Amino acid sequence: CGLGTDSQAWDYQVCTELPLLVSTDNVSDPFPPWAWGPAELAAYCRRTWGVRPRWAWTQASLGGMPGDPGRAFRLASSQVVF
Repeated sequence: CGLGTDSQAWDYQVCTELPLLVSTDNVSDPFPPWAWGPAELAAYCRRTWGVRPRWAWTQASLGGMPGDPGRAFRLASSQVVF
């Protein structure tokens, strides 16, 4: 999402407020296979920013279910300001 400080801001936000787990498989997407889970994201965030993902922030702020964190965006997306 952008270059320079724009991309750094989004990267930091993914490590704090909106942890995203994006994996690719080269079947349903055009990208090489790459597994990206909670452990990988936490290690990246610690190494890059010195922070830990706040897994419950999205649920607490926007709603959702622990087993389905994306539900917050599907059900409460009108509360997200872009």
